[in-house]
Amino acid sequence: MAVCYYCNGSARCAGCGGTGVQADGRVCALCGGNGRCQRCTNGQMFVSEPVPGHKAAPPGLMRSGIRLALLAGTALATLAWSEAAWADCVTSTAGDGTVTLACGNTITSSNINHNGNNPSTVANYQAIEAPINVTLNSGVTISGWGLIVYNGTQPASATSRPLNVVNNGMVSHTVGWDDPSESDGLNIGTNSGPIRYSGNGSVTTNGTANAIGNFAGSTALVIGASGLGNSVTVGSQVAPVSGTFTGEGGMRLVAENSSLDAWFAGGTITATRRESGIGALDIQAADSINLSMTGGTVVNGGIGVSLTAGPGHNLSSLLTIATNAQVTNAYSAGAGLTAFSREAGATVTLTSGALFNVANIGVLLLPNGGAAHFTTAAGTTINQTGTTGAVRTGLWFTPTGTGSLVADLSGTIAATGTGLLLQPVNGNATIDIRSGASVSGDVAGIQLSQSAGGTGLVDIRNFGTLAGSAAVAGTTTGTAFTLANSGTMNGAVNLAGSAVSTSLLTNSGTWNLGTGNSAFSGSVTNSGTLNLSDASGAANTLTVSGNLTFGAGSNARLDVGSTQPGTDRILVSGTATLAGGLTAIARGGAFTGGTYTLLTANGGISGSFSPLSTIPASPAALRYDANNVFLDVSLANNQSFSMSSRESLVFNAPSVTTNRVTIYSTQVLGRLNGGTLLYDQTFGVPFSDPAAQAGIEAARAAITTAGGPGLIIGAPVLTASSTTTATTSSTLYSVAGSNTTTTSETTFGPADIQTGVLSSCSVGSLPSAARPACTTGGTTFHVGDAEENFNIIQTTQYTIDQATSTTSTTTQFEQWTLFGTVQAFGIVHTAVQSGALDANLRFLRRLGDEANVGTDEPFHSWVEGYGVWSHEKAQGGISGDNRNQYGFAGGISALVMPDVTLGVGIDHGNTDITLDRAFVESGGIDLTQIGVNAGLTLSPWFANLAATYGFGDADTAHAIGAASTASYGIRTWGMLAETGYRFDLDGFDVAPSVGFDHTDMRSDDFTETGGLALTANGYSTGRTRIWAGLDVGQRLGNFDWSVNGRLVDAVAGNERLLPVTFFNAPMMVMGISEAEIGGDAGVRVSYKIMADVDLFARYDGRFRDGFTAHAATAGMTVSF
Repeated sequence: MAVCYYCNGSARCAGCGGTGVQADGRVCALCGGNGRCQRCTNGQMFVSEPVPGHKAAPPGLMRSGIRLALLAGTALATLAWSEAAWADCVTSTAGDGTVTLACGNTITSSNINHNGNNPSTVANYQAIEAPINVTLNSGVTISGWGLIVYNGTQPASATSRPLNVVNNGMVSHTVGWDDPSESDGLNIGTNSGPIRYSGNGSVTTNGTANAIGNFAGSTALVIGASGLGNSVTVGSQVAPVSGTFTGEGGMRLVAENSSLDAWFAGGTITATRRESGIGALDIQAADSINLSMTGGTVVNGGIGVSLTAGPGHNLSSLLTIATNAQVTNAYSAGAGLTAFSREAGATVTLTSGALFNVANIGVLLLPNGGAAHFTTAAGTTINQTGTTGAVRTGLWFTPTGTGSLVADLSGTIAATGTGLLLQPVNGNATIDIRSGASVSGDVAGIQLSQSAGGTGLVDIRNFGTLAGSAAVAGTTTGTAFTLANSGTMNGAVNLAGSAVSTSLLTNSGTWNLGTGNSAFSGSVTNSGTLNLSDASGAANTLTVSGNLTFGAGSNARLDVGSTQPGTDRILVSGTATLAGGLTAIARGGAFTGGTYTLLTANGGISGSFSPLSTIPASPAALRYDANNVFLDVSLANNQSFSMSSRESLVFNAPSVTTNRVTIYSTQVLGRLNGGTLLYDQTFGVPFSDPAAQAGIEAARAAITTAGGPGLIIGAPVLTASSTTTATTSSTLYSVAGSNTTTTSETTFGPADIQTGVLSSCSVGSLPSAARPACTTGGTTFHVGDAEENFNIIQTTQYTIDQATSTTSTTTQFEQWTLFGTVQAFGIVHTAVQSGALDANLRFLRRLGDEANVGTDEPFHSWVEGYGVWSHEKAQGGISGDNRNQYGFAGGISALVMPDVTLGVGIDHGNTDITLDRAFVESGGIDLTQIGVNAGLTLSPWFANLAATYGFGDADTAHAIGAASTASYGIRTWGMLAETGYRFDLDGFDVAPSVGFDHTDMRSDDFTETGGLALTANGYSTGRTRIWAGLDVGQRLGNFDWSVNGRLVDAVAGNERLLPVTFFNAPMMVMGISEAEIGGDAGVRVSYKIMADVDLFARYDGRFRDGFTAHAATAGMTVSF
């Protein structure tokens, strides 16, 4: 563990100093207001620590913690074993001055880079005054503060500086910042040249600028070119842009004073705050705009395209849109597509497959002068489904001045409000609804609202279906209005206006006026079917303010009630010219004798209707005067006429189709150190699909970002799975055919018979999943005494096909988890320190033991071989180690005075070091030591002194991915002092003592080679101990034994540290911290084989919390 270099060990957030509040008074964006450092635990983090003199960022600086993340970002650049290794951005300048910005996986910080030759930059703002080419390859991810690229100057450069961006990767703003100037995902801008953007990469932002009230919002992709002639090009016709763009706004493209061209194919563009009016795709330019969208691009939030009046605008600036996008906009005041054009007009085409599902407006056309040409191809749909919007229309045409509309509709437009809302002023509006097309609105199919003083012409031609409670409604004040129906028109026509003489409604198809009255300010010509009849039971009236003409072959259908108020009627202010047939339909199924007025023309009647048909067939005739058409129903007193109808169903045997569907749900999790969840995303594809594999890489990137150096990421592990199967069946019913027969029945009264609809079947809604059924009804008609009734019965039998579809849906769920573990590395260097100090201590103690051996001979010599086996347990996430030391030592001392000895010694040993961890980390020490000792005996008191000096080499290696090795020199020195009191106790030699020792080691400078290479300057460390001990022994003839024990207190030098630099980032490698209190124990035995020669063996142990060492020694002493 090491002191966190983000917070300098304070555990307080570096962005707000622990207050939870930024300098601007808002909740801190780094810590979310909790005031805690997000990069460490209680001020401690793995591996890295500031070197002496390194200062934490001042807590008052906004986002300073993010800026310090540059250190972690550069460290991550070397994780070569990971496919998602982080590799920062690089700028380089070519000979022609063009700067190339190439990025690997990068976590950007809130900084600015102006350097065109920067070998490593994580700045989110790349502001370089030169032509720039940006390349983001497939698989590259930029996160953090996103990316801003700008090459403009103030004033603008006189030399063009093109800005070209190729994005095949992923750019994301992931900090969640709320400042619109720095919360976009990818922002590209200039005032000094054209901008070109291409590739199939994606851009996202979780910025929250709009959430706190900024109108602009945080937008995934922003491209802005100012300056005269600086155009914007997105994609091309042969290589359109795809990808996913998600933010409060999806995409904003601006060519302030020039033209803009954009090509899209597939992909998704989403505005997450469309309830605030922010569009998914917003395009503005002063010169011409060309927008092409193919491949069913999904647009969540609407498209806005606008020609502005900037300096680059001219009278030929044209707006062109061709799209088959799948557009949704649930905003109650929003639109699916808005097009604002100018003098040269606009051409807006919905190509086959286009689908608009909107709450308020499907398409909004705002021509400021010029003609807006709007075309929908067959297979296009505009659905306006909201019920609360202020406008609620499929197409809204609202021009300025002479702006006009030419609409050619071959698709479907349906609305809860009006299908088309037309508001022309002085421009014309021409609407063609082609055969197979449909325009409908629950309120009106077409609503016309022409303000007073308007002069524009309105021409509506329907060859398909035009429907609504009112097919056409509104007010016309222009020069002329014409409505020509050659298809089917369902609903009333209620059109008021002053231009009666120039307004004309012609019907050559079928006009079903529906329930309610119609009033047309103009003349009507009917050569088709004019149908006032309906099933409502109420009378309908058609009022014509001009003249009415029925052509040959036409047909008028009216309901006749039992009284005049229950009878349909046509009222004409002008003349009525009659021709064609007339059908009178008895309301309730039976006529009542009498006279009924069907048509009145104030200007007079000419011609007549022929033939007359009555339903049911009854004795009736038409009669005319100068202004009226009457129907006389003449029934004899003993005769009556009625009609009945019956419907029935017969079902064909069902046809059965079985479908098998597999739904995949693949959840990808990323966890760090077994617990912290860093990534959680579910994909509707199998694990092997590229989308799920991209999720694995995204999880790997998230773990890599949080893990830093020393991170190990394993292969994905299947942690949960399940398979469920559900079966559903549905039947589609359709009419295969029908057979109708007509019979008649005569009944003599008195009797009651059933007339009208005796049974009806629900086949009008077929094909449908609802099984059709029949209901019974009818009206009782009383045939009087001596009365003869003629009842016509129409019987229809429908044959129904049943197509049953059985779907077996299997849902396969798999949860795959990517585990990352942070492993501190370089700990072997601190183990080298411990190994060298222990080797020095062992030699010191042996010299101390041999300084006062109690012999009376002038010289005493010793030689031995030894082995030491020690083990450090892991501590606080730092791996433990094993150290095995082998060597030999020897020395000679002389009795220089009766109570004083002086001696010298030498030791040479090798130590092998291995760490207990998942990856290789090991080392070795080769150390030679020399030393001197001195002993003083003033019986029963004694004192021992020793000093040593050692020199040698250390070799280390660690391998996370590629191996890193180092070899460097080491030196040791140490000193020991001990005093004690020796006495005899019942034949035992007892010697209590106290003392201290100090050992020290110094390493040379070194730089590792390969892999994760560390660099260190020469470093010195030491350890000081004091102790109190007891030695008890006994001589039994030639055999001698003793045992000893010591209570040890390590008063200084318990920690093992090594300051290093890692890719220019200062860090501190932390080793095991030794326990302060411990104990030493030993056993020694010897045997005298000659008068002055002894063989000996001994065991020495050192024990403290988390550490054990066992040493075995064998040797010989010679006194002479």
